[in-house]
Amino acid sequence: MSFTLAAYNNQLKVSTAKDAVAYSNLFVVDKAMNTYHITIKRGNTSVFTYNFDDQRKYTAHVDVNSEEMERCIQELRTKKRNIYSLGVIENKFELSMANLYVHEDFMFFIFDLKNKSYIDYDIEFVKCFQRDQKKSKNAIQQETTIEPIYQKDFDTKIKGKSRNRLILGFDKFTIPDDKVFEIEIYERNGGRHIKLAVLNEYILSAEPLYKPQP
Repeated sequence: MSFTLAAYNNQLKVSTAKDAVAYSNLFVVDKAMNTYHITIKRGNTSVFTYNFDDQRKYTAHVDVNSEEMERCIQELRTKKRNIYSLGVIENKFELSMANLYVHEDFMFFIFDLKNKSYIDYDIEFVKCFQRDQKKSKNAIQQETTIEPIYQKDFDTKIKGKSRNRLILGFDKFTIPDDKVFEIEIYERNGGRHIKLAVLNEYILSAEPLYKPQP
């Protein structure tokens, strides 16, 4: 089997000349002759980052497109709702936060959406922001868009008298106490726009996705 090599900006790209290999192995050797093994699967865009610092451990971090991330999502699906105090109901449509977990460099917000009317709710788009918690009469609202890096189990149509669960993954973050994390959902060709503000105290109370071993 032949391979091609390409170097750019201190990065080395290794690829097979043909797409015939489903699985392969990559071995990285550091200056101390320590060897690290990575299993490569074709069609999987996983990226493993190693810290080449003599004072640090060599660890592979979870990538958003990796099989490890899929395992995180599967674990999230097994979790029962543990937040009951944060939600809003408008125009017979309910948006509430069900869970909040942290794992390594990621945070997972789980929202429940309930359509309490018989009219289907078609979602135009979802936006997330960091915004000022309060603003004076003449003050300009300051906001910063927070883009999710992972989105799962999300349907753009919520049929009448039904529900859906939305899992959003972000790079881990906190916010100042005078700010809120806000999610907004807009209805296509409709007026049932809804938003939910999450205070920093909720974010700081995020639970570990996997319980630490004693």
